[in-house]
Formats: sequence, structure tokens, C-alpha cells
Amino acid sequence: MAEPLSPSTSLSAATATFNADLAPTLLNLPAEVRLNIYEELFKKAKVELSLAHGLKLHYRDDRITAILWTCRLLRAEAMPVLHATACFHADANVIEVLNDFRQDYGVLADRSRFANVVMHIQMYRLSDIVGLEHWIATSYALQDLVCHIHGTFWSLLPLFVSIDTLRQSQAVREALLGDIISPARENRGWSHLSQSLTQLSQKMNDRHNTRPRVMWYFSFHTLPFNTLKARVDVENLRLELKLRGEWFYIS
Repeated sequence: MAEPLSPSTSLSAATATFNADLAPTLLNLPAEVRLNIYEELFKKAKVELSLAHGLKLHYRDDRITAILWTCRLLRAEAMPVLHATACFHADANVIEVLNDFRQDYGVLADRSRFANVVMHIQMYRLSDIVGLEHWIATSYALQDLVCHIHGTFWSLLPLFVSIDTLRQSQAVREALLGDIISPARENRGWSHLSQSLTQLSQKMNDRHNTRPRVMWYFSFHTLPFNTLKARVDVENLRLELKLRGEWFYIS
């Protein structure tokens, strides 16, 4: 028989013992205590969503969501906390088709409820972002979205510019890269990305309520630096470069 849970039950013990036999014990606890347990369970939890052969949805979470399958009442209580506090990791193409799995997975696969998302996308599949723009711009639940673009753009900087110059001079950074978020910058897919960022920023700014934090991370080759890391704050279309471990605004 499972040991009774108390408000001080450790996260690891709670995770290991969540099963159908535990449901009566949990239901005997005050509602606010159960809420505290859900929050501790899902805080900083990582839920990985992926597609397997046959287009079946798989998720991996180190049994963090086991409590959802104890009984309907606990699932109804815990699911909103999961959506609000856990971080969902998935490729962009998986997030795009999540709604197709609602019949089998219910609200667990409802992206409109996700508050925190880490999304991955290959550079050659940047067109997938277009299908997600409406969700990103209109989701009332979404609070934080980080998108990692895998692949490297070719040089967006003149070859003679040094890292020290970029670190020391805001004027140089702005002169060289101030207009980088522009479809006119044709560079191995860059124009497609910059156009998508511009459209998404406009849609986000059309919202009158609180907007999510949306950050796009990518890298590009440039000599003599080899590779530079960069990120864009999508709402404000603000570009930053990572130069020797520190982030520097372009403008």
C-alpha cells in the first residue's frame, strides 16, 4: 500500500508512487495541498513531444505526468497546472499538427493551453513557422517561447570586422546590422526568416493584452570568427549578438 502523502512529501517520492492506488489518498488531502503538490511536481518539468513511425504522438516526461492517469478528478485538477508551469519541447512540425491528436490525448496535446514552449526547427524547414504564426500571436496561454533554428546562415557581416570592434562600438553594430531584420537581406534563407519575423512581430503587436516573450536563436558563419550566435526578440525585432560569452544589442 502506498504511503500517505503529506504537504512535505518529496518530489521524487511523489513521482515514484503516483498510481491508481494513490488516488484515494490524494483525494483525502485538502484541495490547496493537492494544488501545492501539482505545482511542485510540474515546476521546471520538461515534457518532450515527438512523432514516431506511423505519425503517432510520443511524449517523454520521466513519469512527471503519471498523476494525470490516477483518476479523472485529479487529472482535471492537475492538467491546468501542468500546462501553466511545465515546459513543452518539440520540433515545429510536431507543434503544428498537435491538434490532430486531441482525440487520443485530449487536452494534453492542446497547444493553445501551453504557457512555456521550447521549439526546434531546421533551417531548411523555416516555412513551417508560417503555419504557427497565428498560434504564437493569438494564444492567450502562451507566456514564453524559445525557438532554436538548427543550421547556420552564411556571413551577414563584412569579413574585416573584428569581435572587439563589435563589442566596443554600438555605432558599428548598428551600422552593419541595424537593418538585418529585412527581407532585402538575401542570404541562404535569411530573407525568408526575416520576413516571417516581421510578420509575426506585427501580429503580436496587434494584440491588446499581455504579449508572450518570443525569442528566436540562430547562428551564422563569418570570418574570422567562424560562427557567431545571435537571437531576436520577436516582439520588438531587436537583434543581439553573443560576443565572447556576452549578449550585445545591435540597436
